[in-house]
Amino acid sequence: MKSVLSQLPIRARLRPVKWVCIIWLALWSCAAGMPGEIGEAALRFMEKARDGQLDMEPGRDTALAPQTTSRKRKEIARRLERLAGDIGDHTLELAATRVDGQHGAAVVRATRGFDPTSIRVFAIALVNRDGRWLPAPVPASFENTGHGYEAATRRSLSALQDWMLREQALDIERLKEEMAGRMRAEISRSLSAAELQALDAAAAARRFLDACSHRKLPEILALLGGLPRELPEDWPQRLSAAQAAAAGNPGSRAWRLLVSGHALRAVIGHEETDGTTTVSVGFLDPSLRSGARPSPRIELLELPFVKSPDGYWRCDPPPEFHQPSGDDEPIPSDPPGDEAMDEFLKQIAVLHPQQPCDDARASLDLLLAALSGRDLGAVARLLPPAGDDPAAARQSLHRAAQIWWSLNKPESTLHALQPVLGVDGELAAAVCQFFSPRNPDRPALFVMYFRKSAEGWFWRPVPDEQLETGMRQWVRDQSANREVKWRERLLGGCVLLERLPESAVPDEAEAERVVREWLAATCAGDVEAALRLIARLPAEDSAEAVLRNLGYEIAGNRMSDPAPRVIHRQRSGIWTAVGAQTVAGEESSFPLYPVVRTAEGPRILIEIDLFAATKRSRDFLNKTALTRLDGQAPQAATDLRGLLREHENRVAEKAD
Repeated sequence: MKSVLSQLPIRARLRPVKWVCIIWLALWSCAAGMPGEIGEAALRFMEKARDGQLDMEPGRDTALAPQTTSRKRKEIARRLERLAGDIGDHTLELAATRVDGQHGAAVVRATRGFDPTSIRVFAIALVNRDGRWLPAPVPASFENTGHGYEAATRRSLSALQDWMLREQALDIERLKEEMAGRMRAEISRSLSAAELQALDAAAAARRFLDACSHRKLPEILALLGGLPRELPEDWPQRLSAAQAAAAGNPGSRAWRLLVSGHALRAVIGHEETDGTTTVSVGFLDPSLRSGARPSPRIELLELPFVKSPDGYWRCDPPPEFHQPSGDDEPIPSDPPGDEAMDEFLKQIAVLHPQQPCDDARASLDLLLAALSGRDLGAVARLLPPAGDDPAAARQSLHRAAQIWWSLNKPESTLHALQPVLGVDGELAAAVCQFFSPRNPDRPALFVMYFRKSAEGWFWRPVPDEQLETGMRQWVRDQSANREVKWRERLLGGCVLLERLPESAVPDEAEAERVVREWLAATCAGDVEAALRLIARLPAEDSAEAVLRNLGYEIAGNRMSDPAPRVIHRQRSGIWTAVGAQTVAGEESSFPLYPVVRTAEGPRILIEIDLFAATKRSRDFLNKTALTRLDGQAPQAATDLRGLLREHENRVAEKAD
């Protein structure tokens, strides 16, 4: 066989050294890949580690050596859990890479906002196997990859590990220096220096309130003094507090009010003294307790604004503004007087102008839409003008906020179903049935009163005696009727099975689609959409079991963070079962949804509620649920037991 050189043209043979180098570099590039591939592999590893999605089988997502012991794998799993916690919700970006033959290293940054104290820099070792870069299972180390036995390799790996540690330290310092520049660039894109200089104190306050309510961090920082080169002396405290508040973790009552998605807010006055303009802002937030008082109240927050030497207005809050406080600890200021509260009502009416309707039905429809939404301002628009009785208007607004929050708070969300409306001249009332996840076996009835004025129909959350008396008998009759027939109306969208099918297993993709729709509906609290995805058994207690389990699912799935997700699907007998994961704090639950074929398509048999058993009580509940099937379909029950065991095995493997 001829050598490679002998097959080259004569001119090439005259420069053998050059061609050998070119061929060697080409072969090395094919075998080892390019630095960009290393960076992509490192970022994928970090993202999967954060999400708990790493496949730890050798050769899958990591370069874990096949001979790694079980004990060592568990230790690696614990390290990766700590890594996921360190990454948190930070943004990942590639900082640097280095390649030495079949080994490489990457440095990855994890940043959150503009706070230099939140910087994290990680080093990832990588090994090239069959042209594919695989990260070592332990950051900044090649251990447990099966590499490093030869002296030359050990020297190479040692040099790469030294580079990773050195580069980590250097990049932290580089990133700290870059942070201020990044922050100013981001602020300028959101609110330019010219725009900021053009604002007066009142306009700056309104812009600050809007930025806080929408959690626009760059604008918030601009109006706290983050644009000039010379930052306020307490800038680290301002930056940390604003960043936490914008991320949904406000530490003080003041910041809770500013970034709340539930508050009505309005500027109600300002006062100038010694170059400082103090802007008074009123808040009504039904989601926050007001000391010992269970009902919401209007609170005042004083925001001092000063002009910097650069001509920028900025908010200069006192130090206690940022200090942690309890949810029910009110703002340390005098309660607003009648004049301030009347001005608050006036400004709320300007920001949320009244929206009278031509008929009572339109007013009811708008009210139910507003009550089920996240915008308290939409509710305020449906209240009548204050007129000559501001005290009654304040009471009406307080009661409206109370009702709105009772239907929106996450721990006991209520959902409106099939309201009925009665009209008698200029008086009207609606009896609204609500589904409560906390009390799924009982209908929650609310009565909403309406009155027609010269402008049109308005909601009256505090009905006067004439309105309440005029509609009393109609309300009694309708309430009694709803108490009797509410369950039949509610379950009308479910598929009632006369018996379980004997064949026709649901397609896996269709079953997963139905479960994803179920998870979305329960997370959104859409009771009717969720019920349309359910099949029921012909048992006497079927309705009760369906509503009870629906309540559990809505309550649990709405609180899951991150949102519930599908983790696998499997088939046996008549079933396609879809496994999912929900997270509450540090604990995960793993429901298994049995999907069955019906004439209307695949449906979830939610009354058979199954979870991977991590406690004896859950094992008992699983057995109780499966016993429901034994009497009418023993084989189907046996098949479902097998699917549950497989589901539990998969969950156990994931935990290990």
